[in-house]
Amino acid sequence: MEQHHSIEQSIHAQMAEVCSDGTLTSQQKLEKIREIRKAGHEQMEGLLTGDQRSKLESCRTSRKAAHAGHPGNGPCAEMTAKPAGETASQ
Repeated sequence: MEQHHSIEQSIHAQMAEVCSDGTLTSQQKLEKIREIRKAGHEQMEGLLTGDQRSKLESCRTSRKAAHAGHPGNGPCAEMTAKPAGETASQ
């Protein structure tokens, strides 16, 4: 658990550093943040046992299926969703 927390702290610090780097464009910042997240994800998965990894993958698959067909992703999803009661033909 301590290793997980340490990895999260490192990811947060690296992302804060990227965000405050005025020499990078917005696109460069996004790409660096993606790289940091990917590396952190890989580090965290490296802490799991084979059984834990299998259960995590199963959970991800279930969540992905449960969210299929939902409009939008992220914090602005409500902007792409149709108002309640409105159908595609309206």
